[in-house]
Amino acid sequence: MSSTRYFLYLRYLGTQYFGWQSQPNAISIQEVIEEKLSMLLRVPISVVGCGRTDAGVHAYHYVLHFDAVSLSNIDLIYKLNSLLPPDIVVIKYASVKPDAHARFDATSRSYYYNIHTIKSPFGRGESYYYGWEAALDLQKFDRLNTLIKSTKDFESFCKTNSGNAHFLCDIKEVNWHSLGNGQYQFRITSNRFLRGMIRLLVGMYLNVHRGKLTFDQVKHAVENKSRLNPNWSVPGEGLFLDDIQYPSSIFLDR
Repeated sequence: MSSTRYFLYLRYLGTQYFGWQSQPNAISIQEVIEEKLSMLLRVPISVVGCGRTDAGVHAYHYVLHFDAVSLSNIDLIYKLNSLLPPDIVVIKYASVKPDAHARFDATSRSYYYNIHTIKSPFGRGESYYYGWEAALDLQKFDRLNTLIKSTKDFESFCKTNSGNAHFLCDIKEVNWHSLGNGQYQFRITSNRFLRGMIRLLVGMYLNVHRGKLTFDQVKHAVENKSRLNPNWSVPGEGLFLDDIQYPSSIFLDR
């Protein structure tokens, strides 16, 4: 019997996992999904994700693809959610063309990073406590937003030995928002991201805020493709994959 390719949409809290990708001696989101899908469908199932999230990073909107026989007689969402732990939730699925790819067919990805500057016992693991001072000067970040959006080569904001063929990214949106009560959110959308890129970007903004780095120093690093201090990378706990966009032509049924 021929198989069909499906996109599966899910959300997860990454606090208890060592990232998306399966790895030896560490629990991952991919491992849990493959185990539960295989159990439900009673055949070995391998999944391919839209990208890798690091340890502790979350996803409000994640997409993977897998191949299986028709799911028309299976209440996939209800049954799979009953097998999955509470911090992984399946939202929906769609049949796609046989060559559709969750990673390579994505046209854009959006992330946000949560920061709180007032100590709070709530939202632990979902927001980074940045207790340097009570308020971020978001107007100070406007020039940096413009610089980042106009930049194409992000070698300065990439972990070393990442194996990238190139460092080009097309940034479509980048901004900061105040959510009130000492809470802030950094949002960014691009066609692709480099490993560690967003956490290094957020760290750069915060070091400019603290006066440890100037706008001119950031501009010089970008123009000369010199890497910024990797120790400025913020923790993964505040980072969420928020949206993935695909061309409508790859879908057979929603």
